[in-house]
Amino acid sequence: MQGYLLPCTPQMQPSLLLPLYHTVQQLRFMSNNNLNSGKKGTNSFHHKRYLRPYATALGCLWKPKKNVVNYLLQQGSPVDEADDTNWTPLMIAASVGCAEIVSALISRGADVNAINETGQTSLHYVASKNRDEIVRILLANHANINAADNMGSTPLHRAASKGNIKILKIFLEDYSNQLDVDARDCVRNTPLHLACEEERMEAAKMLIEAGASIDTLNKEKKNPIEMARPQFHSTLRRMAEAVLYP
Repeated sequence: MQGYLLPCTPQMQPSLLLPLYHTVQQLRFMSNNNLNSGKKGTNSFHHKRYLRPYATALGCLWKPKKNVVNYLLQQGSPVDEADDTNWTPLMIAASVGCAEIVSALISRGADVNAINETGQTSLHYVASKNRDEIVRILLANHANINAADNMGSTPLHRAASKGNIKILKIFLEDYSNQLDVDARDCVRNTPLHLACEEERMEAAKMLIEAGASIDTLNKEKKNPIEMARPQFHSTLRRMAEAVLYP
């Protein structure tokens, strides 16, 4: 494989060279030792997972990163082989925010709806981390917007609890015809319950405007507004009334 050279300039941060060095060394090791496949958890892609701090440090800014993935794919690395916790290469790339690699894996047939041992999909992780570009990529490739994990949480639950407005905007405006806005988790909380519990006012307003029920009760017999601290109840009620009875 042809090597990649970076210009060594005064502006180049030495701390950025170390992760790149490790990535190149890792690729060389995998190539020399034919680690394209093997027992579960030893796919070449998953060796990359153990160097996740390096991938994160790189921030997926360097073009060679995508070329590494393409090289592994060309060498026959199974695109959907899961590790011992059922993380797939796509989940890893999505979770750390590598949009180019996400697209490359999907173009090779990666399963956008694969689930790990906690029942979460790639969409759960990017909804939680506010990665709107990757959310759009996954949904454009038929990711299940209502996928529920082992706790019954959907990507909308994750985005609502975090107050991730960019993700909520995509879900509520662009995919409203597919979205279950009142999906229940294992304790019967809806996304609006979680937005109110975390006092994400803007998220709560967006959900109510999209038709989320303010009367649904969870297992504790609480409606969404009652999930917030008492001092926020009147604010939430006024906001809900302004939306429902303009």
